[in-house]
Amino acid sequence: MTIYILDNYPVKCAQYLDDKSLYKMIRDIAQALCNVHHMLDDGCYCCDHGNPYEDCTCMEPAYFERQNPNINFLTSKLNKYFEWDPWSQWTFECKANYKYLLELGISLCDEHTYRFYIPNKIHTITKYENIISWCKNNYPDLPLLKEPYDGSRTQLPLVIPKKYLKIYPFEQVHIIESYRNYYKYKYEKSFCGHRSISMTGIPYFSDGKSNFKWTRRQKPEWINL
Repeated sequence: MTIYILDNYPVKCAQYLDDKSLYKMIRDIAQALCNVHHMLDDGCYCCDHGNPYEDCTCMEPAYFERQNPNINFLTSKLNKYFEWDPWSQWTFECKANYKYLLELGISLCDEHTYRFYIPNKIHTITKYENIISWCKNNYPDLPLLKEPYDGSRTQLPLVIPKKYLKIYPFEQVHIIESYRNYYKYKYEKSFCGHRSISMTGIPYFSDGKSNFKWTRRQKPEWINL
């Protein structure tokens, strides 16, 4: 899944994302939330609208099979996908984790609306936005917290290569800095950023080499540090 935790605050995290990563995170968070409902046999937004899980539109078959070619999407059990995806596992652990990912998804949708809203137009994230909205009104029956009861949620998963981890004294891994470090790597080929105006008149920041683009936003201030 494409999920970058670039700040402790969901709203700020959404603002830091480039346009492409913003869309992918909305899609993948919708998938992770729906996976939790299916693991509990609750069904999800797609099931409520007449789609059985095998044809569930919240999970993209092409995306699933591209990421995990040894598992056929249409014939696989959900638990095979669940075992493969750390974010679904983490979200399933307790209600506090589910709430965090849900709030992040809502912030991402709000950010996408700010960047791309055009009146009377159906947007590419409409399906995923509907899924996240459904999840907000259909909290699953998860434990309030996971043992030990020492915080509002468990530690966020670090789904990045080990070489990008930021290790502090006493071998403490800094989650935010690690994700930022990996995000910087994804951006490393961009050396000629410039501010431009799109054909619709919306300003955006873009660099010519990596195709990173921030519509109505500047690139994060920490990305070249």
